[in-house]
Amino acid sequence: FSAGVYEMLMYSDNTKIKLLPALPASWQSGKIENLHARGGFVVSISWDKDTIRATITSKRGASINVSAKSARLKNSAPCVQKSAYGDAYVLLNLAKGESVELEYQR
Repeated sequence: FSAGVYEMLMYSDNTKIKLLPALPASWQSGKIENLHARGGFVVSISWDKDTIRATITSKRGASINVSAKSARLKNSAPCVQKSAYGDAYVLLNLAKGESVELEYQR
């Protein structure tokens, strides 16, 4: 049961992270901290009916794609790229211990 809830809140593999991929409609707002993603990342997420905010920290220094339709790094311009398949993502290149804050519309 707990693994299913975990994957409702965050899915990850060695190349990407998806935030809130299967969030129930009844969960209009919430917050969860210190989810461990594959590839050595720690993720904290908060959301309300309009906005998702996430802090992603690299434990060992690596690159990761974060799926997002529209996103901006905190205090920065929008930074979404499109894959060859039309998926929208943000590519993060983080040093060991480095954190980044993302914000985007649900």
